[in-house]
Amino acid sequence: MSGPAYERIAATYRERIHAGDLRPGDRLPAQQAMIRAHGVGRDTVRRAIEVLRAEGLLEPGVPGRAAVVAGGSTPAEPLEQHLARAFRAPRVLLEAREPFPRRLSEALLHRAGEIARVPRPGRESRP
Repeated sequence: MSGPAYERIAATYRERIHAGDLRPGDRLPAQQAMIRAHGVGRDTVRRAIEVLRAEGLLEPGVPGRAAVVAGGSTPAEPLEQHLARAFRAPRVLLEAREPFPRRLSEALLHRAGEIARVPRPGRESRP
């Protein structure tokens, strides 16, 4: 994956969370360990952690403590709930970055029948 270092670091831990290597309540490595492991500065690691927090994958921060994986349901469950709500809406805009599109396509497979029934603007609906 190319892009800024903080995005690559966030992607690494995002994938570990989605794969179940890091479970709710688990702590991410200490920032110093992440700095050494990824060869970056503290600000880069902090930014990666904030990205994961903004995505809801980590609990809110506690100064002086390692970041903790957010509890709750499995990653596919909230996505499935959002998709169910989206399919009831008259219009939906999806904006996603890797690896999210892979998860999105997997979740959409469960709703493939509904997708086929949704008429596209300016076109007749499919039978």
